[in-house]
Amino acid sequence: MRRIIRFAGSVALLFVVVALLYGFSILVYNHYIFDSESEMVAWPEASEFSAPRGWKTQHPKRVFVLSIEGGAMHGLAELEVLKALEEKSGKRIYEMFDFVAGASTGAIISALLLHPDSQSDEPMTANEAIDVYTDFAATVLNAPAYHTILTANGVYGPVLQNKSRITVATKLFGDGQFNDLLLPTMFPSFSQKSNGLRLFRNWDKSDANMYLRALVTAVTSAPIYFPAIKLVGNQSEEDYVSDGAMILNAPGEAAYLHARTHLPEVKDFVIISVGSRRERSIAEQTVADGGLVQWFLPLMNMVTTGESSVSAHALERHGEFESGVDVQAFFLSPHLPANSNAFDASDQNIAMIRKAGQDFVKTNDDELEKVIHILTNDGN
Repeated sequence: MRRIIRFAGSVALLFVVVALLYGFSILVYNHYIFDSESEMVAWPEASEFSAPRGWKTQHPKRVFVLSIEGGAMHGLAELEVLKALEEKSGKRIYEMFDFVAGASTGAIISALLLHPDSQSDEPMTANEAIDVYTDFAATVLNAPAYHTILTANGVYGPVLQNKSRITVATKLFGDGQFNDLLLPTMFPSFSQKSNGLRLFRNWDKSDANMYLRALVTAVTSAPIYFPAIKLVGNQSEEDYVSDGAMILNAPGEAAYLHARTHLPEVKDFVIISVGSRRERSIAEQTVADGGLVQWFLPLMNMVTTGESSVSAHALERHGEFESGVDVQAFFLSPHLPANSNAFDASDQNIAMIRKAGQDFVKTNDDELEKVIHILTNDGN
């Protein structure tokens, strides 16, 4: 009996020691993440600042606004739609629009389609961006086993690492700055300084001079999945920034308001909102039982999806009000299978998401042709 008691005591002591060592390892590792993966220089010296991006329109009567929603891997379905617009029109995205707003994944897509290559002076096509985005995702959406263990797969720290995202963003954009993008562009984010929405705009002097590698990494730092990024280099603007999609995933309405403010003489606005739809429901049992375990998946959906329908509904209702301004809003949103995963970079998941975008293009050809006609016919 004594041997059993001693054995049980030894097992208990071993368990406590292991638990303490694990807890200590978690603290040390998360401190390391904070020090090495959560701070990025976002501005050059103020003396090196250049002029911000100016506002102009291709047509005197109309402004064409592109809004690109977030959704991590679901952005591939959005790129399939943008690819169709380019191929059917024979024009690049930057040639068809006057202003772009991109939330989360939409910020990555915007940067890829608007940032000119240093050699060709042309940005990527949507088709090229699909390949780049696929490679990008395969790199950043995989965490090494030690990271998964030391964060308990997201319980004690971020599910994924920032290190690979920073490396890829630096490779893609180098020292490119926000005002290098070919159009006025806006990225929403969540600011920990103000505890709310912060809009980065490349027509504002400070924002315009930000390094794209830092800005894109920060505004795509989805809570739970990635650490927030501390943007440093401009003391008055320093801030911890994370993905803005949880509070503004569909920036179409905000984009329209900014366009109308900066171009008050324009009376005709065309907003093309590209996003994705996915069937999400909260099961009856979840509502009845409650509790963190039952609500975990619905809460994750809320965090990664954010607001979308409110903004779309606001644009649709604009026509109900007496106004001298006309707004046409088109919502190009592929319907994704319920089992598609926004943070899964497997070949099977990628193929499923891309197919959803391709199917949308096939079944909505008339709508796309209408959009292209408006975008490419001198505003008529």
